[in-house]
Amino acid sequence: MKQALVMFGEMAMFTIFITAGIVTRKKPKIHRSMMLLTGLTILPGATARIPMLVPVFGHSGWLGLFGPAFSLGALLLLIRMAMTRRFDPWLAGGYAAWVVAYIGSTHLSTTETWSRMAAEILRF
Repeated sequence: MKQALVMFGEMAMFTIFITAGIVTRKKPKIHRSMMLLTGLTILPGATARIPMLVPVFGHSGWLGLFGPAFSLGALLLLIRMAMTRRFDPWLAGGYAAWVVAYIGSTHLSTTETWSRMAAEILRF
């Protein structure tokens, strides 16, 4: 049940970024950033299973699960800044929200608070 919150967090962030991308489709600067973040939100499940990355990030905890995707996101943010020669506040803000949400969900999933919330959710 503990991993359920992490998966719910992944689905929520995917939904938030895809919705923001669709809503801002007429504003290319924002739309591009939201769609890039949408793609990044689904990477942790795949990158955590790459054997080559386990020695670098480990295989447990938030670093093992999200480290490769977070690193790729930071690299893409730096590449975007190098290519455009300007800071992209939408990508940086979305990236920061993504990192905080994923790490927060990982930490919250191990608490008694989440256990109680999950029990309440299952009662419905």
